[in-house]
Amino acid sequence: MRSCQINVKILTGNSSSLLFKLPCQQPTFQCPDFEDAVLRAVTAVFGRHINHQGCFYHLTQASWRQIQQLGLVPLYKNDDDFRVFCGMMDGLAFLPVPDLTNGIHLLRTLCPDDPPEAAELLDYFDSTYISGRLRQQNPAQNQAVRLVLRRSPPMFPPAIWNVHDATVNGDARTNNMCEGWNNNFFNLVGHAHPSIWRVIEWCQKEEATVRTIIQQDAVGNPPAKRTQQRHVQLQERLQNLCRDLTTGQKTIAEYLCGVGWNIRLNHQY
Repeated sequence: MRSCQINVKILTGNSSSLLFKLPCQQPTFQCPDFEDAVLRAVTAVFGRHINHQGCFYHLTQASWRQIQQLGLVPLYKNDDDFRVFCGMMDGLAFLPVPDLTNGIHLLRTLCPDDPPEAAELLDYFDSTYISGRLRQQNPAQNQAVRLVLRRSPPMFPPAIWNVHDATVNGDARTNNMCEGWNNNFFNLVGHAHPSIWRVIEWCQKEEATVRTIIQQDAVGNPPAKRTQQRHVQLQERLQNLCRDLTTGQKTIAEYLCGVGWNIRLNHQY
């Protein structure tokens, strides 16, 4: 709760004078990292009409951190089957939302019995992103004491992280364009703690570059987007898999296996 309050203060404090000078003062879409405090703060400031579309890359990063916390890294690196299983788990993001329940049930049948931490990994994904957690409900006054459990909503419901429609439509699944700008600017500046004068100098150079790009776009000559061939091929493979699932050429198991292979082949870990 404290993190949410801090983010609300940032969005409504001194920085808001700059924020509300932007051309789009009433955004309808954001692509955040998976930080519950940020999601709640943005909703509190801009309203419930905001469409939150989580970054798929950060979804896989959250899964990877859980693999590390559970001590499953050696198994992940040395067991191809378990690595693909982890890819299938993240691949649930590519399933149509109505198929998610069948997808998680399928993965429970495929989950290794040993080590037991593998089941904990799947439980984490299910409770955080799909089914939510079971919580004990306190009995009402003058009611016999009994154990009553209710299922709370997941912290991040499927509408936030599901990328099936984005993949089919060729839309972005990540906020990597923002991450890419951050990395490029860091490389330009040269180190993590530059002087204020060096930052100003490189901000001015970056502004000049962006103004040139805007002018090119204004006259109908936008710079060509540089897309790595492997990303183009990955997008084609994922769209083919989505089509095969829709037409019934692949079962959910075959689909998740194919997506899982592609996800893990595309990552460095």
